[in-house]
Amino acid sequence: VANSGFGDEKLYAYTLATRTRDAAKEFDLAAGNDNPYGLWSDGTTIWVADFADEKLYAYTLATGTRDAAKEFDLAAGNTDPYGLWSDGTTLWVADGGDDKLYAYHLK
Repeated sequence: VANSGFGDEKLYAYTLATRTRDAAKEFDLAAGNDNPYGLWSDGTTIWVADFADEKLYAYTLATGTRDAAKEFDLAAGNTDPYGLWSDGTTLWVADGGDDKLYAYHLK
């Protein structure tokens, strides 16, 4: 769960089986990633959409460190990202402003 706007730009973690918070797996979002609105992970990397920057930030899931090499800017028109999903090869980003799914190839 990503949180912003309250001075604690952070990715919160929860254990699904117990529905309890797992603070040991949480991490702070990178400077600039202060408007998160959607995320997806392949189990190694987690991508967090930022609607103000029109960008997908990437983080190494195990450490929470930013992985700028896997980040990318969203296409023109994909200015209101609301959700992400991928099949491991293509990443789709839903846009609430124009009711469209944009497709991106993962590197």
